[in-house]
Amino acid sequence: MRQTLSSLYRLSLSTLRSASIDKSVYLIQNGADRFSFIFFRGFGTGAMHVLCGLIVGGGLAYTWRRTWLKIAGICGLLGAAITLHAIYNLLIAYGGTVQYIAYVLPVLLITAGKLRIFRSLGGSRLA
Repeated sequence: MRQTLSSLYRLSLSTLRSASIDKSVYLIQNGADRFSFIFFRGFGTGAMHVLCGLIVGGGLAYTWRRTWLKIAGICGLLGAAITLHAIYNLLIAYGGTVQYIAYVLPVLLITAGKLRIFRSLGGSRLA
């Protein structure tokens, strides 16, 4: 279990690299007029890439031990990550309040996942 968590940590670092490239391309194309907008976009984009990487990495750690689940599991995990990322991009493109909700969404999902893992490892309930 500890080795799996270490691998997921390394995977999340590599997804942050792809998020930084995504942010750099956005800055080159659109400029840096509003710093607050770029800050929230950068934080949300980084969290979304980490979340999609954790979906694929955590799922691969689970499915790879089951021979009958390898091919379907990989296709399902990639489909889930791509769909989640596409929904995120569409919400951002919509603009307005929905755009800021989209920036917070990956952070909330990662926090919910961390709480679930914490509780499954025997952590105390947060009252």
